[in-house]
Amino acid sequence: MQQERIWEALVAGLAVLLGLGTWYLSGSLPTTEEGYPGPALFPRILAVVLVLGGLALLGPALWQRQWWQAGLLGRLGPVGVLLAALGLAPWLLPRAGLVVTAALYAMLMATLLGARWAAVLGLGLAVAGVVQGVFVLLLKV
Repeated sequence: MQQERIWEALVAGLAVLLGLGTWYLSGSLPTTEEGYPGPALFPRILAVVLVLGGLALLGPALWQRQWWQAGLLGRLGPVGVLLAALGLAPWLLPRAGLVVTAALYAMLMATLLGARWAAVLGLGLAVAGVVQGVFVLLLKV
């Protein structure tokens, strides 16, 4: 149970940081003439959900005593690989595009979770299809 609290605290902290970063970065997006957020609306909604969800998880995880003493550094293998891969996103996105990058990250995560190759390929195709349909065709990203 103690190890679960560590991961809850880490994920909750990352969610809060991502939410704050999303809110900050969406401030540079243009607004409509009437003063409505325009393209910044969805990132701001996402930021609020990330911060509130992260804080909801972070509170109980931090109240657990001695959660920091469970040997966290020895268990960061798959998480370290995923974080290193996320660091490659600014390099990979312009070269491979949004659809391929999203599919690769989903496949990497499924592989790190121990999924079989057929499930990994199926997930990659599904993510590519959703990203193509929603973000490329519908939202014109």
